[in-house]
Amino acid sequence: GFNRLSFGVQDFDSRVQKAVHREQPAEQVFDLLQAARELGFASVNVDLIYGLPKQTLQGFGQTLETVIEMRPNRLAVYGYAHMPAMFKAQRQLNAEDLPTAEVKLQLLCLAIETSTLVWLISPCPMTSWRWRNSVAACTAISWAIPPTPIPTWSAWA
Repeated sequence: GFNRLSFGVQDFDSRVQKAVHREQPAEQVFDLLQAARELGFASVNVDLIYGLPKQTLQGFGQTLETVIEMRPNRLAVYGYAHMPAMFKAQRQLNAEDLPTAEVKLQLLCLAIETSTLVWLISPCPMTSWRWRNSVAACTAISWAIPPTPIPTWSAWA
């Protein structure tokens, strides 16, 4: 049977969700995540994407904070690659709304800094980190969330 579940959240910022035609309130995802745990799923994953249209550092920071508060077993963060010639669905997105390369890098750095704070102050010695693809190429990162609540990134600002 199934023992793992992954939620493709992308971002909780409503402006980003509207821009990518993928609206889902955080409360709905939180409820589904709780239901998955109650049903016995051993691992619940949340996927985020940085570099989406209308994405900002503040909005993505709030998304990271919300996801960490949800306490998934694993969080994966992927970089968005805009290739409308290859992916028909991307033709619906407004390329002018994409963050600049500089902002996209800042979004990635925010995800790394936030994950580092989660890891550094985690009381769990068994916290495992799994890096996917190439961190040097800044394509995707994934890490486990510690099992106990921790201060959110805004508490350190």
